Amino acid sequence: MGTKTATPTTVAGLGPEREFPQKFSSAFRRGTGGAGCTDRLAVLTVGRSPRGTGVKPGSIYSAFPGGKHALFVKPLERYSKLVIPQKLGELEAPGASVAEIRGYFEGLVRDLLSPEGRQGCLLVNTAIEKAAEDDEAAAVVRGHLARLERCMTHALENALRRGEVRDSLDAGGSAKLLVATCQGLMVVGKANPDEAVLRAIVEGAFAALS
Repeated sequence: MGTKTATPTTVAGLGPEREFPQKFSSAFRRGTGGAGCTDRLAVLTVGRSPRGTGVKPGSIYSAFPGGKHALFVKPLERYSKLVIPQKLGELEAPGASVAEIRGYFEGLVRDLLSPEGRQGCLLVNTAIEKAAEDDEAAAVVRGHLARLERCMTHALENALRRGEVRDSLDAGGSAKLLVATCQGLMVVGKANPDEAVLRAIVEGAFAALS
């Protein structure tokens, strides 16, 4: 089968959103710098390779609305919308408290102990590699961090009312510290996925709540 030139129609089909988390491109999980044009299209089309469609990879940038930069930002936005809620889980529930915060951290540790999870979170990788030079990417990352902080703050406010943390705890300030801790945890875990080290970091964060 011959190759085709990409058109807005061939690259704009983003695929079913329900399938995105399961078929998210491994190239994007590794980071942003190594993800090429075909990898980005694979993300946008939920696993359908340009090679399988006969589309010329070189024509994708010009055909995609917004060009090369949008071809990076769009999957980042989809990741924030579709994958992150699965990671947050019960932490976003109205009744979340200390147990849900701990559950979130436990999930991070479990992920970091697996080869796939050690590749990291796309938003953390983007913060490290792109946020300082790309305003749109930075805005997506800031939105994620603000969402996580809101969840942490709400859970700590619930914990205060239930007597699960010390009475003098500043929920907002502690939430910021927890957000910074979980981001740092993911960076440490990429370089040193030692369970004892990761759990010591988590326990240190929780000790500050008592």
